[in-house]
Amino acid sequence: MTRARNAADAIARHVTLEVGSLDRVCLNVYQPQLQTSGSIAVFFRSHRRERMAFSALTAPMTRAFATAAERFEREEAVDLVTFRKGERKNNRTQQNLRRWCGG
Repeated sequence: MTRARNAADAIARHVTLEVGSLDRVCLNVYQPQLQTSGSIAVFFRSHRRERMAFSALTAPMTRAFATAAERFEREEAVDLVTFRKGERKNNRTQQNLRRWCGG
C-alpha cells in the first residue's frame, strides 16, 4: 500500500463524498501517522512541544474540543446528536427525520 503524499492525494484515493441531503454533516478523519505509539509520541514532543508523551495529555485536548462543540451547539442553536457505540448513524438520522418531519 502506498502512503498518500498530501491531503489532496489521500482524499482523491480514499474518500468518496455522497450527498443525499444537507440535514447533517459528519466528519471522519483517518490520520495514519497517529496510528502507532511512536508516532503519537512524536506528535506530542514535536507538534505540541511536550517534554514527555503520555496519555494524560489527550484529556485537555478532548475537553477543549467538547467545550467548543457545545458552545457551537448553543450559539448556533443546532441539535447535537450523540450516537451509541456501534449504532448506524444513517438509521438514527432517518428515524429523527421521520419524527421531525411528521412522517
